[in-house]
Amino acid sequence: MSIDIQPGQRRRRRVQLTPTRSIPIAFAGERAGEGPLTLGQLHIYRGLSQTSDHVYAILCVELPVPAMVSVDEVANAAAILIARHESLRTAYVPGEPLRQRVAAAGVQMLEVCSLGEGQWGPQDRPAVAQALIRWLRESPDPTAPPMRVTVAMAPGDQVIACAAAFSHLVVDHGSIEIIQHELAALLGHPTRRQLARPATSHWTKPNWRRPDRAT
Repeated sequence: MSIDIQPGQRRRRRVQLTPTRSIPIAFAGERAGEGPLTLGQLHIYRGLSQTSDHVYAILCVELPVPAMVSVDEVANAAAILIARHESLRTAYVPGEPLRQRVAAAGVQMLEVCSLGEGQWGPQDRPAVAQALIRWLRESPDPTAPPMRVTVAMAPGDQVIACAAAFSHLVVDHGSIEIIQHELAALLGHPTRRQLARPATSHWTKPNWRRPDRAT
């Protein structure tokens, strides 16, 4: 996939994303649970069910990363966030009534795209992130996972940009901001990754029988 973008005022550059591999991210939270959808989730589910390609069904956003981080560092930070927030470990089980299921542990795939040869750096991040978001929108996952995460990598395993696609059933714009902030904090402070432990999500209810969505 190639996209012409304008990363700066002085040059025009072609961003060519080549999917290379998917890295499994193992995560383990503190608890599992299953229960019915909340009223808010039911409202969203019914609205989106009427239009399968609704613009808000999947929210694709950039996850800003600092300069000079590796693919493994992004994978480790993502594992902490998934373990910390139950919403990111929630699947939706078809049936009547529709139910939601929080996994205590599992594997999330980190999709890696290569930018190819050339000089890539932090100044290219906004444009490369736009290309990743477009790539996520144009190549949906038929399994409809709660979350997809992808990174664009320059030679030397340096991550230039990161983006994610979220089901609107598990996050809203407010909770996306929480994820963006926490990922940046984990990547910017390696000691936080070493000390981090699974925690109850900022947006899940304490009663495990009724896990809530991101609000």
